[in-house]
Amino acid sequence: VLIPLSGVAAVVALTGALATVYFRGYLVPRTPALTKRYLPSRLLAWFGKQPLTVSREESTDAWLLSQGLLRESSDGDFALDPEFKASLAAVDPPQSPSASLARDILELPPTDGSFTSQQGRYTLSDDGDPIAAWPSSLALDADLRAKA
Repeated sequence: VLIPLSGVAAVVALTGALATVYFRGYLVPRTPALTKRYLPSRLLAWFGKQPLTVSREESTDAWLLSQGLLRESSDGDFALDPEFKASLAAVDPPQSPSASLARDILELPPTDGSFTSQQGRYTLSDDGDPIAAWPSSLALDADLRAKA
């Protein structure tokens, strides 16, 4: 039995598309960024992708200023306090971040939880609920150095 060439091409295309989705997690470039930007929160929640909410009344900038970690520069922007910057540079962070280290950063009680890294983003979860997220390894590294 001969299979038409178009049938073979369809099977090859489907296999390639499935392999791409399996290894990359999506087929169309920039899909994760587009879905975060344009899909409503309730739809993202179906896939476990709801954005983290911060329940802090004080702004992050004000808190960092009050802790002496930031200072206002002459151009009205923020800069790391020189003393804090020097202390960060002197500390070697742990090589492999873990859930217990992330909980120490946030000063949370030790409980079972998971620490995942996906596409360069680190997330600390408890029973599937996200507790905290770091957008990059640099952000996590900075928090680990600050806590050390």
